[in-house]
This record gives sequence, structure tokens and C-alpha cells, in this order.
Amino acid sequence: MDKNTDMGVKSESCQLGDAFPSSFPVELERAIFEDAAHLSRHSIPTFMLVAHRVKEWMEPQLYSIVIAHQSSRCPKGYTPPIDRIESYAHHVRHFLVYSVRNFGFDQLIKHLTLCTNLIDVGLWVPHQDPQIFTTLSSLPLQRLSGYLSRIWPDISTQIGGVQTPFLGLTHLELLDSDITWSSIKWLTNLENLTHLSLQGSPSSELVQKIFASCNNLRLIIQEGQKELSGDNRVVHVSPQLTHSTYSEDWLCQARCEHAFWDIAEEMVNRRQREDIESGDDTVAMLSILNEMLRH
Repeated sequence: MDKNTDMGVKSESCQLGDAFPSSFPVELERAIFEDAAHLSRHSIPTFMLVAHRVKEWMEPQLYSIVIAHQSSRCPKGYTPPIDRIESYAHHVRHFLVYSVRNFGFDQLIKHLTLCTNLIDVGLWVPHQDPQIFTTLSSLPLQRLSGYLSRIWPDISTQIGGVQTPFLGLTHLELLDSDITWSSIKWLTNLENLTHLSLQGSPSSELVQKIFASCNNLRLIIQEGQKELSGDNRVVHVSPQLTHSTYSEDWLCQARCEHAFWDIAEEMVNRRQREDIESGDDTVAMLSILNEMLRH
């Protein structure tokens, strides 16, 4: 990595060297710094000045989350400059795209290709180059969010005997509002999909067809006007709750904090234990979140 970065980290010559050993065991010292970095992400560049060993521990956290945006709705907080992504791409695990105004889809594809360790991608831009599908399918993704139904079907039919992509994908959020079975039947190829989120008001028939076709699917989050499905695996969320916390929720997930998926899963678990009944899911989700935050 360039010694003079744009991250507010000074030259290594300015750092305290490892000639100042810690009085703690290395494992304990590392755990302390990693916990501190989790609580105060803005402090990571300062922690990196302590010693070279600390710098090596902090770099994966410093560069783990990248947000490409031009929106006031984006979560505030430290995010590395995307124009320097070549120098830290191997550390990136979570990538959220709000806008490609500054670099375009061709450059976005190059950025994604460099980040070979990505497990979580959010593509929150409505119009996408179908080539993105090929790029995404080469990554070890576990979570994916975006406008996908328009770029996925045509390409997925060309997979043929090639190994099915996205075998590691467990959480999928489709932001398209005009979903039909023909536009998402490729879901049946996602063998490990357990969590699905849909926009709009998909019919009960469509929801049941998805459950019947995706053997490991545990829940569906329906983001839109509520339609009674009679299935306790369907969680309804009002647009007001979604829109007010959307980007912050994504960031909470990236930081391994309680977020959207966790709350929905806990609601389904409580329904199956008959701890709660179907009703106002928004109120129930907020109640569950408050309980999680207290523990």
C-alpha cells in the first residue's frame, strides 16, 4: 500500500515502530484494537499509527466497506476513496453502489472485478449493464441487493451445463417492483438461498410458488402494501420503515450489527413458536430490534 495514503494515515516513518512492544499478549492486544475499531470506525487511522503490527490488523477493517455514492441518504461515516481501490481491493468485503455518475458502469465492473473477496454487494441503481451479472457470479457473494430481475433471466438461460453461479448466496433482496414468476424463476438455481426480500405487493400465489421452488428458503420479506398470505414465513414491512432506515440498515449488516434480516428471522422464529401472532409486522419488528439492542 502507498505509504502516503488518502485515508488520513501518515507515513510509516511517523509511526511508533514495533520497538515498543505491548505489555499484553498479542492475541489480547489485537482483540482490544479490533473491538475498539468496531466501536469507533473513525479512529482506525489513528490506531494504525501505534505500531506496524497494529496497522496490519486495522487495514482489513479500514477497507472492508466501500460506498460509491452521491446521495445525502447514504450513511455518514468513513469510507475509503474509490479512485484508490486498486491499493486496497483485496480487503473489501462489502460494496454499496448508490450512483455511478462519477465513473460509469464500465469502471464499476472493473472495481468489482478487483474486489475478489466480496461477500456483500448492494447495487442500488435502476439501470445496469448485463455484464455485471458475469462479474457478480465470479465473486464469493453471500448477500446481494439490487435491481436484478432485468439483467438476470436472459443470461441465466445461457448457463447450461456450466456450474451454477452464486452457490454461496444466502440473502437476496430484489428492488424491482414489477416482479413476476417468469422474471425470477432463476431463483430455483440458488441452492443455498435462505432469505429473500421483495418490493411491491407480490401475490400470495407467487409467494407460495417461490417457497415451493426454493427448498431452503426460510423467509420472505415483503416490502410494500400488505397482502395476507397466510404463511408465517412472510414478513411485511411498511415503506415508511424501509425508506427511513434503508442505507443505515445496510451499513449495520456490513458491521455485523443487528439489522433487517436478523429482525425478520427472529419474527418468523417467534411465530413458529407461537410467541407472537400475525398482525402489524412493523410494530413487532421495532419491538424485536429494541430487545436486541438491550442485550
